Amino acid sequence: MLATGTGGTARLYSTVTVALAAVLLDSRGCMARNIELKVRCAEDDHGRIIQTLAGLGLPIVELRQTDRYYRVPGGRLKMRWIDADSAELIRYQRPDLVGDRLSTYHRLSLAPDQADWLDALFLEQFGELVTVRKRREVSIVEHTRVHLDDVEGLGRFVELETVLGDGSDAEQIGNVEYQNVVKLLGLDQLESVAGSYSDLLLGRE
Repeated sequence: MLATGTGGTARLYSTVTVALAAVLLDSRGCMARNIELKVRCAEDDHGRIIQTLAGLGLPIVELRQTDRYYRVPGGRLKMRWIDADSAELIRYQRPDLVGDRLSTYHRLSLAPDQADWLDALFLEQFGELVTVRKRREVSIVEHTRVHLDDVEGLGRFVELETVLGDGSDAEQIGNVEYQNVVKLLGLDQLESVAGSYSDLLLGRE
């Protein structure tokens, strides 16, 4: 049974309303978009990429993330806890292709207590698919998020997410930046991976 502390019920129910609206959003202009890539990364490659980013004077932030995926029909829905300070609900749709792929997503920032309450609700309604735990180092090159991930049970990976704008030529402009970052970090020389970390973990079971 879900419960809240005194005075917190109204705030949490308000959060539920917003969160469920986000979950129901489709990709017809409602969701943000980015171009993504995931590659496997050996320890030497990880060190080389870190040196490249540091050489550009770009800050690198380390995070501990736990992502719980739910059994939802169509697309993916996950709750992410970031360190002990924050959380976010993420709904996204993306083809499981090797190489670059276009992803549409909606992200809702939450306080940890809100995330825990929603997590209990979603576990009751949908059930758990899988939980992914990782150490993530994050840097940003222009509009591209660079993730260097050490995933529990899977090993090291690098992810790129080039965020697209809203203009009619957004994909073309974004693709140019995406390709430049791929070459800058030498990711075209590494093994590309289809699917998500959840898919890779489920494939090991």
